[in-house]
Amino acid sequence: MADPSKGLSIAGASRLLDWTAARQKILASNIANLDTPGYQARDLDFQSALRRATGDGTTGLARTNERHLPSAEAAPSPRFPVQQAGARFDGNTVNLAQEMARITENGFLYQTLVRFINHKITTLKHAIRGV
Repeated sequence: MADPSKGLSIAGASRLLDWTAARQKILASNIANLDTPGYQARDLDFQSALRRATGDGTTGLARTNERHLPSAEAAPSPRFPVQQAGARFDGNTVNLAQEMARITENGFLYQTLVRFINHKITTLKHAIRGV
């Protein structure tokens, strides 16, 4: 599998940070609605967010050279796939253990993105200073 960070810029990583913040709100909403009859757990699609952040999404503009900057596209409305498995008798699909695992995963992704951005900025500082 190719390294997804290869095509990731600081701006792309920043968009992914925004995505992790939006996902955190959705996951917290799932937990808050743990006892709400009929509530359908929601989540965001990471793969499509990563494709948009690395410039692999369809934007209508073609990158004819790998050194071309990806086009800046407006952030599309997030997708909320409904999780069908595990519905209770009241129709609620929230599974507390799964939601806690997703929150933990999201936190790790956030920390990784922050480290990635810090590394990119440090590299740029070194390049500017000629170190």
